[in-house]
Amino acid sequence: MEQLYTEWLEFARDDFESAEILLERKRFRNALYLAQQASEKGFKAYLFFKEQPLLKSHDLRKLLDLALVLDESFSEIKHPALELNGLDVSFRYPGESKYELESDYVQIAIEYAEQVLIFIESKCQ
Repeated sequence: MEQLYTEWLEFARDDFESAEILLERKRFRNALYLAQQASEKGFKAYLFFKEQPLLKSHDLRKLLDLALVLDESFSEIKHPALELNGLDVSFRYPGESKYELESDYVQIAIEYAEQVLIFIESKCQ
């Protein structure tokens, strides 16, 4: 499973870096989507690291709950993870959100994704 968790971490890092680039280019919807995806893939990497089966879900709350069973210190990233939950679809399609995206909001989401990834990477060693 080592190869799987390292691949998931690599994909998570790629999504995160892409989110940063898209933020700079003011492509807010896709930056937000990739921030959530980076966190989701990070959680899945951790679960593979712990030799858990893949949960086919985009719900960060469910993934966080699974991680918390294995390691209570995941409570440290509960807030950022839950703030990112649902962003994979919230702004993804026309008419899905009545809110206008702003740079500051997306920047915060990317910072949350970074907190989640850094924490998870530290746990996969």
